[in-house]
Amino acid sequence: QALTRVWRTVGTPGSGVTSFATPQLSITKQRMFGVSDSEYMAFNSSDAGSLRTALYNSFNVPFNTDISQRAIIGSYGSHDLLEDQNLNVPHTTGTFAGTALVDGASQDGLTIDLKGFTASQTGVLKAGDIITFAGVYGVNPTNLQQVGYGTGNLAQFVVQLDVDSSGGGLATVSILPAIVVSGPYQNVTGSPADSAAVSSFGVVTPGTAATWSTNYTYSKDAFSVAVVPPPIVASPYCKIFTDEDTNISIRCAIVYDPQTDQNVFRFDMYYGIQVFGDYVTRIAG
Repeated sequence: QALTRVWRTVGTPGSGVTSFATPQLSITKQRMFGVSDSEYMAFNSSDAGSLRTALYNSFNVPFNTDISQRAIIGSYGSHDLLEDQNLNVPHTTGTFAGTALVDGASQDGLTIDLKGFTASQTGVLKAGDIITFAGVYGVNPTNLQQVGYGTGNLAQFVVQLDVDSSGGGLATVSILPAIVVSGPYQNVTGSPADSAAVSSFGVVTPGTAATWSTNYTYSKDAFSVAVVPPPIVASPYCKIFTDEDTNISIRCAIVYDPQTDQNVFRFDMYYGIQVFGDYVTRIAG
């Protein structure tokens, strides 16, 4: 879920993460958008290895012991640094062929119309791509003030579904977060102007896709797992077990199979997982 639920992104695609410079940018980004309790960083195996190699002999003895003997990265900037093999799949963007522009003024919400793509192209954008619009900046959710200046601080949006261009080079793109231009949930300085330039993170030459590795800086509020007790079923034996500390429930049902002369045990959990992108910044490498 994180691929299409996280929009804030820092780093240089294809360069890897070999120092704390890029992770520090992610911490700064978190703070700028009001995430004061950011505590963790998770790196894919390749970037974690590069970071360990680059940092060896850079700091104190306990830090180097963690790197050389325990193969862990340690802590930095009040963040625990973790390695996660589940992040080892890189992201490859759409081709972004053409010269993408905003198609129409005063657009807001969860979709935006674009024009200027090369006609009838498959995959001009891919789910997980990060796009920005010229002149549109993010705002701090607490004081609703603009965050940063210059193209490096434009508000970022993550594409939700793969996008193909029409015969006229048009496309409607589903994005997160929604563009909200006023009210208590305002998240941008204003709507994109008609014909405002559109950029795709990492794409240097339109028509040529980019590939980057993925890492994340996040707070404990970024990920949620909700578990509800399953219902009792019509079985000779059915019981719900709930852990008092975590409030996680699991159902155990037992039935007898006369053909195999065995008791068959079935265990079920009812759960849902959600990623809250407001509390996460991606580190691309």
